[in-house]
Amino acid sequence: MPMPSAAIRARPISHHGSDQRPEAANADGQIDGIVIARIEPESPAARAGLEASNLPNGTRGDIIMAANGRPVRSAHDLVHQLEQLGVGKRIGLTVNRNGSAVPVELDIVDVGRRP
Repeated sequence: MPMPSAAIRARPISHHGSDQRPEAANADGQIDGIVIARIEPESPAARAGLEASNLPNGTRGDIIMAANGRPVRSAHDLVHQLEQLGVGKRIGLTVNRNGSAVPVELDIVDVGRRP
């Protein structure tokens, strides 16, 4: 059975330690979402230009805030959206990149089969 994936590994925002107050923040000045911790090379996420964080280097990666217009507050939320659409479909993400909300679209692939 296909396992929908975007080849992204993420962690909760609370582990990111962001102190910025971006325009993409909620009314409390906080960012809701999950931090992209790793992107598989040659994956749909890499081809879409998503950026992973690298805390030792001080690089802040993209924060996934929404998938197909629905809030993403956990990896489970993202996986649920991927499963709802299924392998072979496209998903629209809204990511926080350097304080701005950026729309990104990428293909959903089978986690067991990558191009």
